[in-house]
Amino acid sequence: MKKLPPDDELITKKENLHLGITTALNSPRKTIKITIRDKLHLFNNELLRFKNSGISYKIIRRILAEQLELFVSEQTLREHCQQELGFKKRKERKAVNKKIKPSNSGAAGEIKGQISTEKLETVKKENPTYISENITSQTQSLINQLEDY
Repeated sequence: MKKLPPDDELITKKENLHLGITTALNSPRKTIKITIRDKLHLFNNELLRFKNSGISYKIIRRILAEQLELFVSEQTLREHCQQELGFKKRKERKAVNKKIKPSNSGAAGEIKGQISTEKLETVKKENPTYISENITSQTQSLINQLEDY
């Protein structure tokens, strides 16, 4: 069984406790959320040097990771550079989504059109740009959901 401390010791500690509580209550309690975008703001002048260089975001991202140990996604880096620093957006490529119309020769034309459509889908799925855009789209959707949370 533990021995209880004497009253005069507790009274002294009570005064210290009172001072500690007063200090805690008087200090600012709101925590400020710091994001990767806040960190990128620190390097805006350096990032501006890349503005018309044609260097990809992937390379810029790698430089930030190696030199600053600042790990940022390409999407976040791209958005920051475009929204905050006025980088040009990449021109949208016209998709090869032309619908293949089967000829009027009945079932044979429908089969030919279906095969061509399947080939087009295969080419699209194997195309790195299509895959990258799909991943980027899904990632952005998840980020938006997290931000709304």
